[in-house]
Amino acid sequence: MQKSGSVELDFSKCAFLGTHAQALLCGLKLHRDATDRRTDIDLDSLNGRMIVLLANAGVLSRFGHAGNQHRTDTAIPLYLSPERDDEEIGEYVDHELLSVPSMPKMSDAVKGAIRRSFFDLLGNAFQHSESTVATLACGHVYVGAKIIQISIYDGGIGIAQRVRNHVPDIGTDEDAVEWALKRGNSTRGSSSPSGLGLSLLREFLLVNNGEFRVYCNGIGLRQTREMKGFTALPVAMQGTLIDLRIREDPDTLYIYAGEQDNGGNGE
Repeated sequence: MQKSGSVELDFSKCAFLGTHAQALLCGLKLHRDATDRRTDIDLDSLNGRMIVLLANAGVLSRFGHAGNQHRTDTAIPLYLSPERDDEEIGEYVDHELLSVPSMPKMSDAVKGAIRRSFFDLLGNAFQHSESTVATLACGHVYVGAKIIQISIYDGGIGIAQRVRNHVPDIGTDEDAVEWALKRGNSTRGSSSPSGLGLSLLREFLLVNNGEFRVYCNGIGLRQTREMKGFTALPVAMQGTLIDLRIREDPDTLYIYAGEQDNGGNGE
């Protein structure tokens, strides 16, 4: 429903909202807030499951609704900040993302690299996306499917456009995303491996038999161990959405090649 530039979102036909959609929903509100356009959720259109889901994730409170948010083992709370705060990012990565009870077991070296990767993604989202709104992250643990979903969104110019601005001879969004995912490539104009975070997380997910997705500009990439495919988006999006699906794997310890495996099945 829309009136005088205001929008009220109707979820009567929506039974569930994954964290990738939650991130985009909050991103939409941030963009509209920046131009003084009101955006709200019609609470009467939400079913009971959706109210609990969005309240516990912290989404309803971002829309000004004092939902009964409770700490659960399935909801990874929403992170949203208008400016970079390294201490805040580190606390979120340590205490919300990596502390999920069902997160796969990792050696100290692998866990440290994954931590730096998440930190790099959230930090770069502030510094290099040219976003005029906040960066946000959220997640959910799907107990039945044994999947941990983590989504990170920035409202900037998009990875593909950022790469083309840095490497003008790259023409398509597909080529630009492939360039961004290549280990060592950087749009910082230096030899600093700023692309390592995204590249390493993708490598981890492929070993984990999880799923890696990224959406930006006019393209979406979905990749698993068995397949990799690009899809043209029906409407070009603003910003970049990174969506990670980590498979719970309680019997495996993830280590680097050459590390000593002291128990469990090493990968």
